[in-house]
Amino acid sequence: MTKHNIPQQPFTKNDIIVFEGDSTINRRVGPGLTDWAYLRMMNWDRSWCDILAELMFCWHAQLNLTFHNVGIGGSTSQQVLERFDQQVAPYKPNWLIVTVCSNDIARQIPIQQTQENIRSYVQLAKDRCNAQVMYVGGYLVYPNCMQSKAQQQSQREERYAAIENAAVGVGGYYLDIGQLVKTQADALYEQYQDHNMYCGSQDGHFSHMGHMVVTGAVLRALGYLQA
Repeated sequence: MTKHNIPQQPFTKNDIIVFEGDSTINRRVGPGLTDWAYLRMMNWDRSWCDILAELMFCWHAQLNLTFHNVGIGGSTSQQVLERFDQQVAPYKPNWLIVTVCSNDIARQIPIQQTQENIRSYVQLAKDRCNAQVMYVGGYLVYPNCMQSKAQQQSQREERYAAIENAAVGVGGYYLDIGQLVKTQADALYEQYQDHNMYCGSQDGHFSHMGHMVVTGAVLRALGYLQA
């Protein structure tokens, strides 16, 4: 099951959709990393956001949607909030799809501050652009997950719950795709144990396969992909 408070097929014709957040949204960090050949060879220059944009372009062409990805790897909820006017507002989005969590934990940002940042972000998006904000989260531990990431799962779940509470409380949306992703990840792992959701045993970032699974989960949850 996927828990969310978002209407089915929420995008309307000519909507502008901006992806924002951490490396789950966009692993690219500055021109040096973006130009690194290995990045492209390993599909690190693409995330589920890019895949979703391509599928919506091909299969829902009648909507004429426009997508922009302004995420930066390593971002916290505070950094996302601070760069809104420079990186997001110029696009005048109708929808913002955001993921932040792990970097707030890693940098020991108090959970109350994360919530305040989320509330401020949702309100800022409304005030500046009349945009809807959808937070995507709820990620679980999937097969082949690195041990250190698995050990932080309880902290992530607490943070996800706080983010959901903050976003929904001020009129935003929260999409929890964790279990839907896990169902597919477990099935792929049972098929072959090297079907890895992650880039490697010591890398907690999603592999290309992982991003494909996440894309499908988001599209299914939003009603654009049938099981």
